[in-house]
Amino acid sequence: MSRIVINMDAIEARMIQRKIGTKRLLAQRADLAESILYRLTSRPERTSLSTVHKLCQVLECNPGDILVLK
Repeated sequence: MSRIVINMDAIEARMIQRKIGTKRLLAQRADLAESILYRLTSRPERTSLSTVHKLCQVLECNPGDILVLK
């Protein structure tokens, strides 16, 4: 069974492009708790559409840029 998960490599690549040096800064700009970003590192399938939306706004991308089908 396939599922959609966050691609942390894609997020980190976007962070570099947008000159966002740390997950803490990304969390602040996206108005997310840091714990959410660190949880995504270990459990990328556990996220909400709201989190994806906030990350996309800050990283200036579309959901398809940071989500993958596994």
